[in-house]
Amino acid sequence: MISTLDIDIYSINIFEKCGKCPSCGNEMLRQKKLSRRTGKKIGGACPMCGYKESKQEQKTREQQEESFTLEARKNKAIGYMNKYSILSTGSVFNNSFSNFETKTKDEKSAFDKAKLVANKMAREPTHCLMVGATGRGKTHLATAMMYEIQRQTDYGKKVLFFSFPALINDTKKGMNLPDVRKQVDESMNQLKHADLLIIDDLGAERESEFTLAIIDDIMQYGEDSSMILTTNLTGEELSQKYGDRFLSRLKKAGAGNSISFSRIADHRG
Repeated sequence: MISTLDIDIYSINIFEKCGKCPSCGNEMLRQKKLSRRTGKKIGGACPMCGYKESKQEQKTREQQEESFTLEARKNKAIGYMNKYSILSTGSVFNNSFSNFETKTKDEKSAFDKAKLVANKMAREPTHCLMVGATGRGKTHLATAMMYEIQRQTDYGKKVLFFSFPALINDTKKGMNLPDVRKQVDESMNQLKHADLLIIDDLGAERESEFTLAIIDDIMQYGEDSSMILTTNLTGEELSQKYGDRFLSRLKKAGAGNSISFSRIADHRG
């Protein structure tokens, strides 16, 4: 008879627990090492009564474990995004590909291009510039791309979403409000860790040395990561406002990834 102490020792060194035995209710164990033949974990067995998992039971348990792991990764990714993003409104996270309306040819074109770029971003660092006037759906598709990238990578990306006007506003508030300053500092410190950075409504803020310094920091950290920028400024206007270095960094992984919304009507009526 194997003692409980023996089971604990085995579990630490050789075995791992894999659920309750359906026969006697004790913990089942399985080897930590993968099977040489299949490259997967072998089925579990009960050291108390000798019960062994069938192949179907093992497959069902593995599917449940994968589902639990994916859900945990999803919750962690969304928690990170909610904690460190700076938004003008939380409703932005309600946007997705499924609720974007494509009533016109130009809306369908922007929709299809956003999907193509999202597929690319899921595989490699990519920069995407979305250009068009207010209310054309830029923010909606940027958020939809973010969710699609997370889905394709099993929520393995760290995402930051910055409304640029809100970031500038909170940075100024933080000069007098320590709590706001702490939040902004924590968010900006995460730039070096983010896999995907979304800068929304760039160019809507008033130009100053203060804002130029902030965008320079953002572009420096985002240069080798994926970025989605939404703006109502053209490439030439962006270069005039933020300088040639800004545009050079954006172009580094941005060739062929820009999306124009110039021929789309205002969705807000």
